[in-house]
Amino acid sequence: MLLDIDHFKKVNDTFGHDVGDAALAWIGRLLEEHTRTADIHFRIGSEEFAVICPEIGVTEAGIAARRLVEVVAEARPATSFPLHVTVSAGFAVCPVHGKRSDQIFQAADHALLRSKADGRNLVTPAALVG
Repeated sequence: MLLDIDHFKKVNDTFGHDVGDAALAWIGRLLEEHTRTADIHFRIGSEEFAVICPEIGVTEAGIAARRLVEVVAEARPATSFPLHVTVSAGFAVCPVHGKRSDQIFQAADHALLRSKADGRNLVTPAALVG
């Protein structure tokens, strides 16, 4: 799954890059606390994160992605500013959405873009491979 912090530029512009950096670290900690031991989570650039969940199906991936989106929306980072952060997510599952890692990544990325276009703070599954 791919997760992207919603309106992150506004966080940096309003509160400064130190607060933006704190928000990124906070998201990383939330991912660590709310994923399974077998899952691998990492930042892939700017305000985007990835979570690889081995041996998980489409239904379980959707549940996991929704849980992470909800956890971020409900929690508040420990800053001296009234900061409310949300994330959008897209996910893809092998082999349902592709068999190669680049196909899975691209499918999850397209799903993430749909989440952002549809209003943010959402989870979107990848389209089925035809």
